[in-house]
Amino acid sequence: MMDSGLKDTYEASNIDTSNLNGYTFANSTGDEVTIWSDCDEDQITIADPNEIA
Repeated sequence: MMDSGLKDTYEASNIDTSNLNGYTFANSTGDEVTIWSDCDEDQITIADPNEIA
């Protein structure tokens, strides 16, 4: 569930949060990041850290 402060910030910028889905990704050490998007999960890709210059 989106944090109310983040939701308020998005909505203050005229971003409709009703269609956003949260996708949480974690690395091998347990660090997590959540991406809020109106895309389907199969449309989101995360770069392989070994391929980043």
